[in-house]
Amino acid sequence: MKRQLILQLAAVAILVLCNLSLSAQGKISINRTQDSLVVFQLDSLDILTKLAGDTVADHPYYTFLWIFGDGSFINGTRDSVIGHVYEQRAKRSYHLAGPGGNADVTVYATGIYSGGSRPPRSLAPPPGDPFRGPTVQRQTFKIPALGTIDSTPAPIDTSEIDTTKTGALRLQLNKKVRPQDTLVTIVSFRQPGKVPTQPIRGQVLLFYNSKVKKATVPTSVKKVVKSTSPPTSPAMSHGKSDFQQALVQFTNTSGQGTGQMAAEGITEFKNVLAWDYDALTPDGSDERHVFAEFANDSTMWDLFKNNVGDTLRFLAVMTAIDFSPDILGPLPTVQSAYLDSIGVTNLLNSKFFTDGVFLELGQTNQQAKIIGVSEVISPVVAAHDPNNLSLYACQCPDTTERKIAGVIDFSNDGKAPTAQLKIVLHVPDQLNLSSVESISLLPEPTVPVQPQIDLAARTVTWTWPALLQPAETAGFGHPTTFGQVTFSIALKDGVALSDVGPMTACIIFDLNDPMCTLSVDGSGVVTMGDDPTSVLQCQECKDYPQEGTVDVFDWWCALLWLLGILLLLVIVWLVRRFFS
Repeated sequence: MKRQLILQLAAVAILVLCNLSLSAQGKISINRTQDSLVVFQLDSLDILTKLAGDTVADHPYYTFLWIFGDGSFINGTRDSVIGHVYEQRAKRSYHLAGPGGNADVTVYATGIYSGGSRPPRSLAPPPGDPFRGPTVQRQTFKIPALGTIDSTPAPIDTSEIDTTKTGALRLQLNKKVRPQDTLVTIVSFRQPGKVPTQPIRGQVLLFYNSKVKKATVPTSVKKVVKSTSPPTSPAMSHGKSDFQQALVQFTNTSGQGTGQMAAEGITEFKNVLAWDYDALTPDGSDERHVFAEFANDSTMWDLFKNNVGDTLRFLAVMTAIDFSPDILGPLPTVQSAYLDSIGVTNLLNSKFFTDGVFLELGQTNQQAKIIGVSEVISPVVAAHDPNNLSLYACQCPDTTERKIAGVIDFSNDGKAPTAQLKIVLHVPDQLNLSSVESISLLPEPTVPVQPQIDLAARTVTWTWPALLQPAETAGFGHPTTFGQVTFSIALKDGVALSDVGPMTACIIFDLNDPMCTLSVDGSGVVTMGDDPTSVLQCQECKDYPQEGTVDVFDWWCALLWLLGILLLLVIVWLVRRFFS
């Protein structure tokens, strides 16, 4: 009995030590301070094999969203050690968001590149955990630990606002929507111009949990097939992102809570989240940011049809209080057919959002007009990876022959533009390397590019000069940062689709290390339905030669070239013989 008690106590001690060791990991610490500069460090997390900056292709690759507690943030950085200067910007009137005016520093880790293994799915949080598990780390720091706060107002970096939309409002996500994971929306806003010349007040509203838009086979793939069956309608009609908390870090910005849209007759979105703002100055230096944290429902996995994720919308709308036009002046009005069609324009013209509900104007006396609109459409994804390989099964007119149409998507998430792209496709033994055909390359080459085949290494390589802008300057998700290779390749005789081994694509930007996609085998090939034998219908299939052999047509071409050369030599000899 005594021995059993000792063993039980030892087990409890080991469990406590394990819990202590786990809780000590994944924290944000202050690496050092220098004057008003504070350097933060994200300590090693259990879910990360390596932190950002690791160049080994087999390790997961991550970016981070850092929120510093004073209204400042950095989204999409690779740095797990980062410096920040806490300045007192009088125009913004920020306040440190933590308890007692401390800095509540938050970091969100996003696995965007996996190399050889899928980035780990977020663990289910324990009961009562408001921070949704290990992808969110939060630490509060006392003001003395942050160093001296500079009281000099600092100029604002206006590149934070996407001026191609309205100049007043920009909505962005910290990553694409992924089931059972934490998602953050970042709403940045400022006055759209210098009229009026005095501060304004109003609201910023975020509409979320939109209708599900069904995914379709990419357009480039449709060029290879006759038709595709539409995916089965998902059981989920709207997104299921559960609002967790808002990170409001300005004394003149306050939350108004969440509301339901069904009661207002709007079916495009199920929920809305709003903030009031005040004293927003017109000189361009007063830019504010609010953050909303969501937990995506695990049932969103239902939004995958044949590994293609359906899409969801997030819509931000900015209004200004217009109770006295003579004082405010002619604020610009945003015209949007989309807002009109879904009923948002009529709603905001007739009601005002207060404490989670829309009230008639007579109850609030707060007439507002729309001055900014920004929208993000995000696919639901299985992994946060800008480099992706998709395969589609295709049956030739001869029903005994099949081939695969493939799409390699990639993105330049670095700091510099590219000058050359090199895409290496690793092909399993079940596919005929001699049958590879290029369908399209993006960015489009200026001269024809032929795939280079290496039978020994079993690779297909496309190389061409191409300009891809870096996401760091063009913006994450900007079209100029993306590229694509579309190709087809035939199965060998007698090989079933389910027998196809893993296929991987590696993207090399200039002379950098390869960035490889997740591997896809026969079980991940997209078909017309759940049945892998129900494949797409190809428009045409050539009579491809077997690997390691030369096509008869190629022999005839070589023979004709040889006869032509011999004939030319004979003509030259005759001319020199009789006319010399």
